[in-house]
Amino acid sequence: MKQYKIVTLDTADFDRANTLNVDEYVWGGEYRPKTSAKMLFTADGTLWLKMTCEEKNPKAVHLAFDEEVWLDSCMECFFGFVRGGKYINCEMNSLGVSKIGVGEGRDGRTSIHLITDIPKIKAEKTEGEWSVFAVFTPKILKDVFGGDYKTDKGTVLFGNLFKVGEETHTPHYGMWNPIVWDVPDFHRPECFGEFIID
Repeated sequence: MKQYKIVTLDTADFDRANTLNVDEYVWGGEYRPKTSAKMLFTADGTLWLKMTCEEKNPKAVHLAFDEEVWLDSCMECFFGFVRGGKYINCEMNSLGVSKIGVGEGRDGRTSIHLITDIPKIKAEKTEGEWSVFAVFTPKILKDVFGGDYKTDKGTVLFGNLFKVGEETHTPHYGMWNPIVWDVPDFHRPECFGEFIID
């Protein structure tokens, strides 16, 4: 199981955050675009995420919140505060369009807008690279996770990060922490790694 340390800073300075690589391709495939992520907390308890992929012309046809963005070129972050408990899946394409749900597994997930505010998502794109940013405020995290939401040093979150494109020119399934499963399925919380607040 991989571990990643989430730094806590006064401001959201991604240059000071640790980097993790989304470079495990347990289901094969030769198309493996270089993908990385950074996470940090700010002192007010906000969780910030930045994911970056070296990819030209990422497919992006879904234009509205809660559409099937994983069929586009997509980067994703899943995380929760209790192993085996509820987790957020935040899936984003290169237009900053997202699908964000809450639940304990693949089935029975609830769209986050039915629980709390939709996190702010932003995308940036250059000729050979694209990035997405997501902001999870304390209100969002408290509304979703209740008393399990904590930002004390040493607190462990559980999750995984992904690069996917199910209906792109070359379907691909990359991840940070390896998933032991025969077919592509990111909703395997038993295979989540650890995000440790530092």
